[in-house]
Amino acid sequence: MLASFIAENLSNPDFVLAGLVALFESRDGCHVEHERADLDRRLVALKQKKAKLATLVVDGVFTLEDVAGKAKAMQEEIGQLEARREALAVPPEPERPEDYREAVEAMAAAFTEFPFWSKEERREFLKIQRPEFWITTEGVTRYSIPVCKNSSQMDTASVLADNPHGSARVGFEVSPPFPLVPLPTLEELGLPQKRYYSITELAAAIREHPATLRRKTLIGQYPDAGCRDERGRRQFTTEEVLEIALLRRLSACGIL
Repeated sequence: MLASFIAENLSNPDFVLAGLVALFESRDGCHVEHERADLDRRLVALKQKKAKLATLVVDGVFTLEDVAGKAKAMQEEIGQLEARREALAVPPEPERPEDYREAVEAMAAAFTEFPFWSKEERREFLKIQRPEFWITTEGVTRYSIPVCKNSSQMDTASVLADNPHGSARVGFEVSPPFPLVPLPTLEELGLPQKRYYSITELAAAIREHPATLRRKTLIGQYPDAGCRDERGRRQFTTEEVLEIALLRRLSACGIL
């Protein structure tokens, strides 16, 4: 299980502290510029997605009630990214990983018990810790967890936005990637091998209505087709079909 896999690493304080050492060593001027550029890119992408949602409401594709939750989540993320962007303008004092040991050990103790908790207990804990996962067609390739110096401050994700100095989001590579669910194949989907697939063929293969599939590509829940035919209709490649089928499977399992 993914929970056991993550907990096995995060229950080891030295593993997390080693990640902090690597993070702080990379925090030079060049790193700050890269982070600022990444924040700018993410802000532009989020604002474009939010604008697209507004357009879909104006066009009657969705109602305000349909997009309210997603729009609110986007705005909260935009606020956090903008706060981090402003914080980068103030050069922080050098950080010492050992200053985080108490907090890391407290977190490690919790993750030791994590695999044995109920689903409700895990959900509440993860709402506080807010780990992030990088998911590809191969599985989980990277994950990160926020850590702050004050072990009594549980909502570490909020600390990252409000007070980035004294807190850090530590990332870890997963190599080889951790598989979440079996990768789909064209044979399983009942599709023949060919160059392109229409949205109708893809929708039937993943058991979604074509209109639902079209809406999900518009709002970014599924990647859109990179090609169009002469009439402007979507043409999905084999790679795009399998990626969308995997995302559909992950969603059905409650992972996404």
